[in-house]
Amino acid sequence: GLLIVPAFAQQNEKPAVIINLGDSVNTKYDELAPLITPDGSRIYYGRRNHPFNTYQRKYGDCVDIFYSKYDSIKGKWRNGRHMPEPFNQRIFNGVESISADGKIAYIRGAYKKGHYKGNGISVAYEDLGKWSDPLRLKIKAFKRLNRGATCNFFMASGGKVLLMSFCKIEDGRTIDIFVSFLEDNGNWTKPQELNLPVNTKQYSEEIPFLASDNQTLYFSSDRKGGYGKNDLWVTRRSDSSWLNWSEPIVIDTPINSINWEGYCSIDAIGEYIY
Repeated sequence: GLLIVPAFAQQNEKPAVIINLGDSVNTKYDELAPLITPDGSRIYYGRRNHPFNTYQRKYGDCVDIFYSKYDSIKGKWRNGRHMPEPFNQRIFNGVESISADGKIAYIRGAYKKGHYKGNGISVAYEDLGKWSDPLRLKIKAFKRLNRGATCNFFMASGGKVLLMSFCKIEDGRTIDIFVSFLEDNGNWTKPQELNLPVNTKQYSEEIPFLASDNQTLYFSSDRKGGYGKNDLWVTRRSDSSWLNWSEPIVIDTPINSINWEGYCSIDAIGEYIY
């Protein structure tokens, strides 16, 4: 289920309070990987094994994209809705990033002419309530470099810097964070690994989320110093190369616990973490 908690509770005198988003968003099915829009008005998330999922009856164990709008008058989230076509056209679907105006969505998977073609990230545009077919971002050497079991992406504010996490070892699960830059021809540069102290050789650093300041990076890691399995860590960018960052700091409880934490999302104000 999806939860909300003050983002910087470790700096406050009072401990953070975890709040369930309620039964308009959370159901008896799994809700996961939340992505809040910068203005906090809409939240996208995955819902696992729901009967409305496109390929649930055929394959089972499917994750589709749902979204909920925030009702500021009633002070609660409206009922989650299934994202329409051209989304949810594969077994595992997800929104990786959303633009500040909510009209550009970056989704999991490489698409061509609306059809899934493999691992990667694609972009879709909303106009008058309708979304364009997703089209893959062309990232140099990505297909050759990404050889692990999973990958994740996050588009920085402005749409010219792309963070991603994957493993370069065949079927590997020790993941690192990389950065790629938009070129004048519309393609993306070969991914470069972030330097120490973010990436390590023996631990995984994955699922990057960049705050709206384009300086503060959150990620999930099983590195030493955490509370259990994967925990959420935060670091700040040191220069314009995007390769150098400050020593990561583990986020305090109750956000982190002895269990697995990842897929955090924060609105532009930075008041809450989802």
